[in-house]
Amino acid sequence: MLDVCLLGTGGMMPLPGRHLTALLLRHQGHSILVDCGEGTQVAIRKYAWSMHSIDCICFTHVHGDHVAGISGLLSSMGTEGRTEPVHIIGPAQIEPVISHLCIVVAVPFDVIFHTVDEGTFDFFGVTITPFPVNHNITCYGYRFDIDRLPVFLPDRAKALGIPVQEWSKLQKGESVRVGLKKFTPDQVRGPSRRGISLVYSTDTRPCRSLEDAAYDVDLLVTEGIYGDPDKAQSAKEKKHMTAQEAALLAKNAGARESWLTHYSPSFRNQRDYVRDIAAINPTVRFARDGDRKTILFDDQEEE
Repeated sequence: MLDVCLLGTGGMMPLPGRHLTALLLRHQGHSILVDCGEGTQVAIRKYAWSMHSIDCICFTHVHGDHVAGISGLLSSMGTEGRTEPVHIIGPAQIEPVISHLCIVVAVPFDVIFHTVDEGTFDFFGVTITPFPVNHNITCYGYRFDIDRLPVFLPDRAKALGIPVQEWSKLQKGESVRVGLKKFTPDQVRGPSRRGISLVYSTDTRPCRSLEDAAYDVDLLVTEGIYGDPDKAQSAKEKKHMTAQEAALLAKNAGARESWLTHYSPSFRNQRDYVRDIAAINPTVRFARDGDRKTILFDDQEEE
């Protein structure tokens, strides 16, 4: 399963009651933070999530409302006793930007930088796939996938004469040898099963790369910077996406559920546009600071 917490829904500047957009994901006791604007660590504390478990931080781009909170966050993680490395993924400019932001703080652990052109990343069972989007500077969205192995079929393993002590290897995806015969995992597995997927992308115009990445995802978190149709031209000029455009993109992508975020400081009347958005795509809603969700595998149930 994947636990999700939207730490803030604001864009450009924090407001009373609205933190800057950042997302925290948790899987098997490890966490991934996506973007870290000013005050992100305050939001983490406010919603009672842990900074100590953050092993990876993904940055979409280097505008201040997405990166300015990193120095305080890393410093606080060190103060709380962290010694393990933290991995940071982002565009090519991310290392010099963060290095300069952290010049006045003490960070007592290693920070390992990765650029998005390295391809996909795998951290504690979560596959992270960056993809380019259409903003006024280099910017990326991220897709997060948790794969699920097919069901192991013990009756089939017995019929093939595979000793029980070898089953665990097959369940992990390893091949085994019994005498002169080699057995592969696909010989003792059922059909493939759907995993868990999430896409996060802000600061972009509607674009094919985002729509493709969001295909059939469990949750799409993306921006709806304005609700007022009269501001659509402003969104185009600033390379952002309106709530209506985001709802249509989510519909075209077939996302199972979508949260809108990264609101302009002037956009405070989301309730006025709920019906408009529902008419375009009923699976889309205006998110609020602190929204949480646990995404389960299809055949799992909440305990």
